[in-house]
Amino acid sequence: ALTLDMSDAGTAVFNNNIGIGTSSPTGTGWQSGAKTLHINQNSTNGALLRLTSSNTDAIVGAFNNVMQVGTIGADPLAFYTNSAETMRIDAIGAVTMPLQPAFSVNKGGTNQNNLAVGSDVTITFDTERFDQNADFNLGANSFTAPVTGKYMLSSTIRLENLDSAAAYYIPMIKTSNQIYRFIFDPDFGQDAVYWTVSVSVLADMDASDTAFISYNQGAGSAQTDASGDDDYTFFTGYLAC
Repeated sequence: ALTLDMSDAGTAVFNNNIGIGTSSPTGTGWQSGAKTLHINQNSTNGALLRLTSSNTDAIVGAFNNVMQVGTIGADPLAFYTNSAETMRIDAIGAVTMPLQPAFSVNKGGTNQNNLAVGSDVTITFDTERFDQNADFNLGANSFTAPVTGKYMLSSTIRLENLDSAAAYYIPMIKTSNQIYRFIFDPDFGQDAVYWTVSVSVLADMDASDTAFISYNQGAGSAQTDASGDDDYTFFTGYLAC
């Protein structure tokens, strides 16, 4: 057995690949020229690299055609990039990603009154319930994708004082790549005091693309309001994949 005591004052230097269970340790070919610790097991018992400290026991290994990374016992498994924790798997298997882009914003109690007729109107948001990775710009009322991916975007708007004379109402999610529209005819026989609409989409977004909520009323009077109640009007999203 080769044992390296990390408490030793000296430093062990190995200039070539190191083999355990093989007299011919080789690199992976994945990263040409990289020095490799090659652990070989000529059976289904597997090959493991075990890392221990005074209170933690972790393994990296290959066993029965499965690559394994884990901890022995109830310790969580955490992943870091750029010196920050980006993902954690706890003892019950729950996965958290504290820097995963995700946001929830609302209007902070302020109504947006008498929405204009005949053109797209941006629905404004001035309060963040949360904004992981700080990707929502309250000043621009928009979310900016930090990376290229598929984003789940959803919004609910409580409209008040709808005009039954309007030809249509179109709430929509606008992204740099696509506009996702929902349409309804408000001809209910009378003006509706309240009407809630919800729209959602799994949208493809490139890095730096933006997404925001818009609204268009065809004809009728500019009498409709977007409620500022954060229980009824909000915009949420997250990076799905």
